Parts: sequence; C-alpha cells; structure tokens
Amino acid sequence: DAGPLMLRDIVRFQGIVGEDNALHHDLVWAKKHGFPEVFGLGTHQASMLVGYEAHWLDPATVRCFRARFRSVYWPGDRLLYRGVVSKKYLTDSGQRMADISLSCARANGDPVVDVVMSHNFGSVDPV
Repeated sequence: DAGPLMLRDIVRFQGIVGEDNALHHDLVWAKKHGFPEVFGLGTHQASMLVGYEAHWLDPATVRCFRARFRSVYWPGDRLLYRGVVSKKYLTDSGQRMADISLSCARANGDPVVDVVMSHNFGSVDPV
C-alpha cells in the first residue's frame, strides 16, 4: 500500500530517471493536451514493483522481465502492490525456474501496471 502519491513524488521520480515531459509536472501543459491534470509515469510504478521483488528474490537470477502499462495514475491516488509466485517449473536442461507476477492497482482495483519476472535458480529450489 502506498500513497496517496503526490505531485512531488512524480517530479522526484522524473528527476531520478531524467524524464522531462511536462505532462508529468505542468498542469497548464497537461490541460492543453487534453488531460484533466498532470499524471504519473508508468515506469515509476513498474520500478516500485521491481524494487519490491528485488528485496524478496535475488535480482541476479532474473532472466526475463515484462511490463504492461494499463493506465495512468493521478496525484492523490492510493496504490496497492501485490506479488505472487505464479509458476514453478523445470526447463528441459533441468534448471529450476519461477515466474513472479506483480501488480500495481488503484485502491478501487483499477490496474496501473502488471509485471512478470522469470527467475532461474539453477539447482536451488525456488521460492
């Protein structure tokens, strides 16, 4: 659970990643381009999910990363994060794998971003 996320959180993330699109910090510019207000970056929430996952599992075992941006989020939104092991399996070569499904959604359940990460644990039993 995080939030409510404020404009300062969005602007801080923009500075960290070097993104300078005014749609994320300039209300006049956002309205001029048809948005009711500034909005957050999808990569912000994807990186929050990856950070959560990196505290859970060793990032060195990641073999695949996929993110699907589902909708924008607005200043003041309260966001919920979730992560589950969605699949455990052995490859043909005997490597132990696990797929981790992560999601970020607004408190009302509207999805913001989904992430799937595949991990190779070698001969170690995954999560």
